[in-house]
Amino acid sequence: MRGLRGYVRLRRAVPVVVVIAVIAVGVVVWLDRRSEQLADNRAQLKSACAGLLPQGHLGQFLPKGEAGRLHQYGTMLDPGQQSRVLLDCRLSWGGDEEVTVRANALPARAEETPGEFDSDFPFRLPPSAQGTVKTDRSSAARAIASLIVECPKGLTGQVRPSKDLQVAVGLPVKVKDEYVSELSPGNRRLVAGAAVRIANWITERKKCGGAPLDTRPAPLGTRPAAPVPASADAPRSRPSPPAAP
Repeated sequence: MRGLRGYVRLRRAVPVVVVIAVIAVGVVVWLDRRSEQLADNRAQLKSACAGLLPQGHLGQFLPKGEAGRLHQYGTMLDPGQQSRVLLDCRLSWGGDEEVTVRANALPARAEETPGEFDSDFPFRLPPSAQGTVKTDRSSAARAIASLIVECPKGLTGQVRPSKDLQVAVGLPVKVKDEYVSELSPGNRRLVAGAAVRIANWITERKKCGGAPLDTRPAPLGTRPAAPVPASADAPRSRPSPPAAP
């Protein structure tokens, strides 16, 4: 009788053991796939945007269970294209975090709008360059750097001739307080450094002249020189004194 009871217990235990084993195997397979996906995302990040992205910073945004989506084009990636776009790159991982890079030839530099290019760019810029850093919180916190660099020898191979290069970079960032509109100094240097790196990479390969931009801190209280209006060079006559009564 005891043997029969033991046999019944054994038969009942077998399905439970099988279920546990199946679950365990499934968990192992799931963990392996997540590990493989993370490795794929890291490899994609390393090669995306010509390998110019700050991988150390962006690694914290890589998901384990979501594949990255990369869309990129431009004449720097495919010299046979006919476009003003030198590099256009977008990388996201299914959430609100997105990396954007845009570099293009600027046919004509617009006159500076007051306050548009201020002293917020954290690195030294030559008088011919303009740069700014700002934040965008329409969805997730993002730091955006815009940079205009002069190419004295011109950007060759473009549809229209140009001597100015425009670079814009957007990176997701971590913030402690979502209601604070100012970026931390570290995030400013991060996104500005990415823009400088991309601008130097393009001007070096295009051989368009000019010294590479550096990442030395900008002196406090300095601003890029404002463009001089065309009429400013014209001589101005002094007003005539009022006629004697």
